[in-house]
Amino acid sequence: MIDPIASAAFAALVERRGGDVILLVDETLRIVRAGSEAAELAERPGEQIAGMSLIAAFGSATLDAVARQALTSGEVV
Repeated sequence: MIDPIASAAFAALVERRGGDVILLVDETLRIVRAGSEAAELAERPGEQIAGMSLIAAFGSATLDAVARQALTSGEVV
């Protein structure tokens, strides 16, 4: 079940994105939610990339490595 407060917060963030690609991933780097720009970049509907790994959705080992670095360091990368 998706937390309605977290869902509303993500929707508000996506609305104010300014053209940025926004993804919400879990601790295993699986996509939980994706903004429309992220879905467009992945060339798939946003609902379809939910649950996918970053590599599977975007075909980018570099993106996965950057996300892993941010996850392990706890810092913005």
